[in-house]
Amino acid sequence: MVFCAAVCLGQSSVLSSGTWYKLGIGQRGVYRITYDQFKKMGFDPASTDPSKIRIFGNAGGMLPQAINATRPSDLEETAILVSGQADGSFDKNDYILFFAEGPDQVAFDIDRNVFAYQSNLYSNKNFYFVTASSDNGKRVGEVQSIPGNYPVIDEFEDYVYHENDDHNELASGREWFGERYDLINTYAYRFDIGGIINDSQLRMV
Repeated sequence: MVFCAAVCLGQSSVLSSGTWYKLGIGQRGVYRITYDQFKKMGFDPASTDPSKIRIFGNAGGMLPQAINATRPSDLEETAILVSGQADGSFDKNDYILFFAEGPDQVAFDIDRNVFAYQSNLYSNKNFYFVTASSDNGKRVGEVQSIPGNYPVIDEFEDYVYHENDDHNELASGREWFGERYDLINTYAYRFDIGGIINDSQLRMV
């Protein structure tokens, strides 16, 4: 019995050739790679065409449990911005910007009208891979502004979460819990959220 598809069809990973540097990402955000950092990764900036710099990775969150669920078969390329790329050299003041996701997953739950958070039970980092290849890399593109007059957005919905995976009752399985409510049955939690609008609604789920 064979449980493979991509491998049996002869598909190989993008990591199978070239020089790569592995980056561990702890939380989602925009990250910057400087000239010195790029050099410490093992690349030679003097001989690197900045248009060939590429970064690969996948979205945060755990892989689905269902075997028939859709999932990526390989790493996907991330669009990046390379400052100073136009002159064809990666110089001392040049840098790379890219958006990366952390290990956990956050998605908007339309049915409940809330942001849903899922902690990654298997890793506290998501990983991205940096390389300089023979092909041009994917870049952040520019789009034209949509014509018309639109209201200025000066407020938005935000969220915070508290998640501790400290113990497992059966010492087995995926169900983890945080604080124990036995000897101590009350806890105080503090969240720092700036700019909350007066009389706005707060929801706890």
